[in-house]
Amino acid sequence: MLISMRTIVAIAAVTAALVGAEARSEPASPWKVMNAQRDPLTDQTARYAKTTPKSDPIQNGKPVTTALIIKCGTIYVSGPTHPELMILFTSLTGTGHVKNIETRYRFDEGPIRDYKLSSGGKAGARAILLPKLSNQDPIADLIAAKRLRVEVNLPHAGMTLLDFNVANASEAIQAISCK
Repeated sequence: MLISMRTIVAIAAVTAALVGAEARSEPASPWKVMNAQRDPLTDQTARYAKTTPKSDPIQNGKPVTTALIIKCGTIYVSGPTHPELMILFTSLTGTGHVKNIETRYRFDEGPIRDYKLSSGGKAGARAILLPKLSNQDPIADLIAAKRLRVEVNLPHAGMTLLDFNVANASEAIQAISCK
């Protein structure tokens, strides 16, 4: 079957228009905004934003479900909330006695931050909150970044690299509306 030159030109024009439109459009946000369970005491439903790494870590031959979470936190129970950043693992094994996890992280090509961070959780779930210190604010760094790489020393898995696309984090923070 012969294709006419006019058909080839038309296909090329449509392809060029589509490629041009893709180049001009904003990439889809990697963040998903979700509702947490309703708090029975306050009758409030909190919102959070999450993104997943390019690949989940492996522990004992099985993938560990992992997410980077932006949630609203507060220092005082009745005080104003502010965005907090944490890494959540939901299917770890052998972490019952582990309280601190060696963690290194870096936004884009910025400085490497090296910590032994405390983790909280139960039943295979562990959360590591990235700290806001007097000279470091992970939320401010997150808003300015496109990529976050985190290296964690997981029990029975060793050092594991997590690579997150964090573009459009400011939109995700706005969507969860901390108050």
